[in-house]
Amino acid sequence: MRGVILVGALMSATALAGAPQRPDSGPAPSAGAAVQTDERLTMFANALEQSGVERSIGPSEEWTLFVPSDVALRNEGSAFLLEIVLLAEGNAERLGDVVGHHLLRGQRLDLGVQAESLVATSAAGTPLVIEPVGAGTRIDGHAIVVDRVDAGSGVIYVIDRILWPEYWDEDTLVERVPAVVVRNDPDGR
Repeated sequence: MRGVILVGALMSATALAGAPQRPDSGPAPSAGAAVQTDERLTMFANALEQSGVERSIGPSEEWTLFVPSDVALRNEGSAFLLEIVLLAEGNAERLGDVVGHHLLRGQRLDLGVQAESLVATSAAGTPLVIEPVGAGTRIDGHAIVVDRVDAGSGVIYVIDRILWPEYWDEDTLVERVPAVVVRNDPDGR
């Protein structure tokens, strides 16, 4: 497969290494509850709730959620699309695709220890490219991670723009990110 490695559950095991731990203070918050409690993320919190994507996460399942801040959505002009267009009655499927593209189920990534580019499959079934750049991380070639919020079995990475799903085949991914590692195989093969 031209140097592309298929791996998946391995990410959750290695991603936990070095991750800040949440003090035990009762049940872990759901992804939706964690997003709703952060005043910077109200627009995406509404879209997450309306889409129903968060309900697909099991109660003890690990997850990673990339969430654009309200400021980022306003600055890039996506606030109107997210709040008005995608929340319209006829756009429920597209809203689910967009919100699902921000979620990795079964994986709690620690981007602070990631040394190589990887592609993970989002809850929408679309590839999500995650690349280390300098001292930070870039998501899908555009969004930059600006903050991290630990939330029980999951983690929220606040990003500086919305992620619009693109539908690529494996050959396109290899051309776009030559050093990519596609992680879907629990045995690391």
